[in-house]
Amino acid sequence: MGTGTNSKRDGRLSQEAIVTLVNHGLFQFGNALSAVFINLYLWRLTNDLWINGVFNLITLLAAPIATIFVGKLAKQKDRLLAYRTGIYMTAFFYLCILIVQERMVDYYIVFALLKGVSTAFYWLGQFTMIYEVSSDDTRYRYLGWNLVINNIALLAGPAIAGLLIGTFEGLKGYGWLPIVLILVMASQIGIERLVAPIADKKRVASGKSFCTR
Repeated sequence: MGTGTNSKRDGRLSQEAIVTLVNHGLFQFGNALSAVFINLYLWRLTNDLWINGVFNLITLLAAPIATIFVGKLAKQKDRLLAYRTGIYMTAFFYLCILIVQERMVDYYIVFALLKGVSTAFYWLGQFTMIYEVSSDDTRYRYLGWNLVINNIALLAGPAIAGLLIGTFEGLKGYGWLPIVLILVMASQIGIERLVAPIADKKRVASGKSFCTR
């Protein structure tokens, strides 16, 4: 209790905030890596940029539409529901790519919808977590570190994707990328399991729910 109060007064980030930053960094790394992987993979399979354009357009349209329904669901259920569901759906998205592999091109519309909906869940939950894990005294520090970690993740993701694709001949490098993504998401799920009990304990202690804020 005393530690949490002192950290708020001197601007230090709480344990929950640090864990959330690491978790978000993993998500951004996986997202940056997958953006390169999916676009190149679809192009290598079809040699048709139209499919890439449709995939990205559907993803961009599905995300804001899904956000409307996700927001209502989060208010009715639990503020952490969107955050958890976004992480699990993203992991499921990468797992499906690993399973279908080259047949992804046959279901690219379904994959685009899944990507858009999972993005909506995650980002709504992430914006909620920013206010859950920081206070008025620590939010500037949290957002600063968040920007640093985001930039590192967004630079590292494409670099590693290019390294894996270039190291192996043919489509072998593309086959390794979903495995890397699943490992990243497995780490994120493990970290989420650390965040959830702390957030739940905070909610019980405060006696407030997300829908009343």
